[in-house]
Amino acid sequence: MTHPTTPRWSQALARITALQTTLSREQPWRDGGSPAPRGASEESLQAAERRLGRALPPSYRAFLRQHDGWERLFDGASLLPAHRLGDPRHAEVAATIFRTSSGPGGGADTGGRRARLLPFGIDADATTLFAFNPGVIAANGEYEIIAWIGELGVRRASFSAFLDLVLELYEGEITSGAAAPPAVKLARIA
Repeated sequence: MTHPTTPRWSQALARITALQTTLSREQPWRDGGSPAPRGASEESLQAAERRLGRALPPSYRAFLRQHDGWERLFDGASLLPAHRLGDPRHAEVAATIFRTSSGPGGGADTGGRRARLLPFGIDADATTLFAFNPGVIAANGEYEIIAWIGELGVRRASFSAFLDLVLELYEGEITSGAAAPPAVKLARIA
């Protein structure tokens, strides 16, 4: 059980880890993610903020202090460690995906002006991407999240709300039952 003062994002990550473990047992052929690394140093976080030209959202900064990124958090996409934030290649991929996308994640248009998205998670094929939208910042300093997962574009108010979405997606996978890998499906048909 989590302590009542545990940040919401930390509670969600603990539950995601438990669900990844369950799915790995039920679906041993799938990639279940990996343990989170140690936290980033304050110097590393300050260097990332200098590269980005702005402060990190408070919840993501706190996350990086505890875990400097997270390999394969969801759908093969990893949360980037501090030293990889601000990579121009990721920014270009984000710009291309969101410029050409329709739906809730498309365009990242904020009140008639185009925001420069700040990617914080991506998969190897760039089919899943998570980005901060600095065009929408709450009073508490949290940035809106725009995510593109496969063909689904979504917006969430904060890093914690984004992790709640990931948690819901994992819970949905467990509730819907384990899908068999292609070789097993073929064997069942034959």
